[in-house]
Amino acid sequence: MLANILLSGLVMAIPLVGAVTAAPVRPDRPALVIAAPWADAAAILDQVGASPLMTGARGIGAETLLSETQIAAVQGRRDVWLMLDLGRLTALCGRSREDI
Repeated sequence: MLANILLSGLVMAIPLVGAVTAAPVRPDRPALVIAAPWADAAAILDQVGASPLMTGARGIGAETLLSETQIAAVQGRRDVWLMLDLGRLTALCGRSREDI
């Protein structure tokens, strides 16, 4: 029973994950960087010359603005699992960027 519930949740989530990850991160637009659980997203951004939009935030996720070269540097790292277009993510959640 539990396996069926988990499987149905996974099947329903796949299109949403695809819709969010399909949008490329654009330079100088809000992005969400998701690091591996053993990494610190803010430290990764520091290493590529960027900074989180929320100062003092630590953890596996960080909102930021990246240049084209910073996007390439973050994409090439093994300790970054996802880099998402934050505008598209908030639109899929039914909110605008100004609501955050």
